[in-house]
Amino acid sequence: SNSRKQRTRSWKKLMKDFDSNLEEGFSDLALGLWSNCVEEILQAEGQEGSKTQPRSAIRWPKQTRPLKHDKPAETRLVVRIRKMARRAKQLTHQLSRRAAARQEQDVRYVAKWLPQVKEPGVRWDAAALTIMADNHHKEKAIKGIDDWRDRMDNNVNAATKWVKKETTATKDKGFSREAHPQRRAEQMAKELEGWWSPDGFEEPDNECIDKYMGWVPEGGFKCPNIYFDAKDLRRRARSMATKAAGSDGWSGASLALLPESAWRPIAAILKRIWEDGMAIPKQWCHVRCTHIPDRFLGIAQLCWRAGICSVIQQMTPWINQWAPPELAGGLPGRDARSVHQSMMQDMEEQLGFNEPRHRHFCGFKKDIKKCFYTVVRKLSFRALEKLGIPQQYLNMMTDWYKNMVLQIDVDGVTAKHTIHPKRSIVTGSPDSCLQLAGLFACWIMTLKEVAPNTKATAYMDDRTQ
Repeated sequence: SNSRKQRTRSWKKLMKDFDSNLEEGFSDLALGLWSNCVEEILQAEGQEGSKTQPRSAIRWPKQTRPLKHDKPAETRLVVRIRKMARRAKQLTHQLSRRAAARQEQDVRYVAKWLPQVKEPGVRWDAAALTIMADNHHKEKAIKGIDDWRDRMDNNVNAATKWVKKETTATKDKGFSREAHPQRRAEQMAKELEGWWSPDGFEEPDNECIDKYMGWVPEGGFKCPNIYFDAKDLRRRARSMATKAAGSDGWSGASLALLPESAWRPIAAILKRIWEDGMAIPKQWCHVRCTHIPDRFLGIAQLCWRAGICSVIQQMTPWINQWAPPELAGGLPGRDARSVHQSMMQDMEEQLGFNEPRHRHFCGFKKDIKKCFYTVVRKLSFRALEKLGIPQQYLNMMTDWYKNMVLQIDVDGVTAKHTIHPKRSIVTGSPDSCLQLAGLFACWIMTLKEVAPNTKATAYMDDRTQ
C-alpha cells in the first residue's frame, strides 16, 4: 500500500510538471517526463527490469567496438603456432608447469609439418614464432592462389562452375556483402542514401499533379473531425503487443501493460500537435529501419504509430469518398482479395466459363521498382490537399518528415551514418499507403478518362493496416 501511495504521488507530480511543459510547448521534456515515470512504475511493480539507458533519451547510433581489419582465414597450423608465441611470451614472465607441458604438446604437433621447430639447441621465443606464423600463412595464401589458377587453366568444368556460381551480391539484390557486420551496415546505409537523398534532387512543381486532378470537386471531399482519445490509443497499443520497438525501446508488450490513465498524456501531446501546431517530440522523429529480405522496414515509435493509426481510421469515410474501388491494399477494409475477385470476374465475362464466347483479351502487370523509396512527398501531400485532407494533418506529417532521422539496422548492427531523406515515404509507417493512395487514385481516374474500355487495379503492398 505504501508503494502504491508513493506511485500515486509520483504520478500527480508528473502530471503537474507535464502540464507546465506542455503548456509552454516543450514537447520533448513532456514526453521525457511521461516515459521516465511510466518506466519507474513498471520496474517497481516487477513487470520490467532496470535499463542501462532511460527510454526518454534520444538514442543516436554508436559503434560499440572498434573495427578490425579483415584477414584471410588462417589454417589450424598457423593458429597453433600463434598460440605457442603467446605462451612463450607468458613463460618468459612466469614459469608454469602446466603451460610448459602444453607448449611441448604444441611443439610436437607443429613438428609434423615444420620439423625445424624441434631442432636441438634452438630456442623459439615469441618474436621468432610470430615471424614463423606470418611467413607460413603468406606461403599458404600464395600457394592457394597458384593452385586455383592451375585448376582454372586445366579444368574447364571447374572454371565454368566458378563463373556461374551465385554470389552474395545477387542474394542481396545489389548490395555487395561486406564481411564485417559494421562495414555491411555502413555500406547499406550509403546505398539507401542514394535512393532517399540523391544528389541534385529538386522537388517538382505542384502543376505536375494538379493537371491529373480535374475529377476532384472544388474544395475536395469533406473529412470528419479528428480527435485523440486515451481509450482508443490504449486499444491500438494493445493490438500492437507483438510489434517491435522503435529506437526509443518501448515495445508493444511493454505499452500493452499501461492502463488507460497512462495514455492521457500521450493523447494530450497529440492533441496539441494537431490543434496548435506544437513541434513533434524529437524522440518520435527517430525511425529505425531494419533490414528484412528484399527491403528495409521502417519502425517508428509505437506511441506515434498508434496516434497516426487513430487518425487514418477516423478518416475512413473521407477515404471512401474519393478512393476508387480499383484501389486496394494498405487502406482500411481493402486487401488483395478485391483485386483477385475483380480479375476472376473479368476473365469469366470475357472467356465465358459456362459457354465459350471465343473472345480475345489481354492484360499486363506492372511493378514499380523501389516505389516507397522514390515517392516525392511534396506531390503526395499536394494530392491529399486537393482531395480535402485537413491542413493539420499536412502540417504534422510535413514536420515529422522534415525532422526525420533514419537509423539503419542490418543483422543487429546499427550504422553510424544516419540519413535525413529528401524524398521517399517510410515503408511500414501507417501513413505511407495513404500517401500512395492519393497518387494512385489520380492514375486510375485519368486512365478511366483517356481509355474507358480499359480496366485497371492498383495494389499497394504494405501490411500496416
